Amino acid sequence: MYKRKSIILSLLLILGTTLILSGCGTQPATNIGSTLEKIREQGYVTVGFANEKPYAYATETGQLTGLNVEIAREVLKALGIEEMQGVLTEFGSLIPGLKAKRFDMITAGMYLTPDRAKEVAFANPEYTIGGGLGSQSRQSP
Repeated sequence: MYKRKSIILSLLLILGTTLILSGCGTQPATNIGSTLEKIREQGYVTVGFANEKPYAYATETGQLTGLNVEIAREVLKALGIEEMQGVLTEFGSLIPGLKAKRFDMITAGMYLTPDRAKEVAFANPEYTIGGGLGSQSRQSP
């Protein structure tokens, strides 16, 4: 039971990142419930991705996969959502596409910046990337 609660809590945290909801503006968390209801009703989730390995990409056979995709897939399965349909999009169009309701969620390796946080809701990161020896941290991709 604890593991299921942990998975559901993780989903709620991931929802902020991967179900970055369309039309969020400055109050992004307000649409989470309605988007989740819509996804459950239709039986699948539409995912915006930028084809960037290892985060989210399509295989040669068109299967959507990657680190962020597989995390989201497992969490969504716990909520009874088995199917993911990918929408290939330029990285810079992920957030605008989400806000335009081209897809229900984004799965991408994306730095959480103040400007992006004004546009959509982010959850706690699944992982972080720090600077290396002799390097400075970057603000993109």
